[in-house]
Amino acid sequence: MTLIDYKLKLIHITKTMDCANMTIVECIRYAILSNKVDIADAMAKAFKVADKRYWRIKVKALAEAEMYDALAVLAEKKSPIGYIPFVDACAGMKNLHEAATYLPKIKNDEERMNTAMKWNMYEGAFPCAVKLRDVNTLMKILNSSRNDSLKAEVKVAIATIEGNK
Repeated sequence: MTLIDYKLKLIHITKTMDCANMTIVECIRYAILSNKVDIADAMAKAFKVADKRYWRIKVKALAEAEMYDALAVLAEKKSPIGYIPFVDACAGMKNLHEAATYLPKIKNDEERMNTAMKWNMYEGAFPCAVKLRDVNTLMKILNSSRNDSLKAEVKVAIATIEGNK
C-alpha cells in the first residue's frame, strides 16, 4: 500500500481530513492518537521505519493519548530504546504516577537517578543517590522535596556517607 492508501483508510475511519497533508511519521502518530495502533504498525512496517524511531513515536503518542494500558503492554517487550522515553513521555503528560512505574526498568542507577531528578521524582532518585553515594544529589533532594519522611532519610544517608569518608 502507498501512503495515500493509508491516508484514505485513516480519513475513512476517523471521518476527518486531518491526515491529508501529513508525513509518514505524522500519519503514524495520528493513527496511534486515533486508537488505530494496528494501522500505525502496518505503516511502520510498510515504509520500513526503523524500530527505534517507531518505538519513540509510539511511546510518545500512547502517552499523549493517555493509553497507559497499551503503553504498559509495550513496556513488557524488550525495548530497543530503553525505558527513559517511557518515563519522559508519561511525566511530560503530567502523569508522574505512571512515569514512576517505568523508573525501576531503567537498569543503570545513574541514568535512573538523573531521570527521576529531571522530573522531581525524589522518591525514585533517593535509593540510587544512596547507592552511588552522591551527596550532591542527596542535597538537592533535601532542599527540594516536600516529603518530610524522605528528608529525614536523606539526612541520615548524608550523615552516613560523610561519616564514612
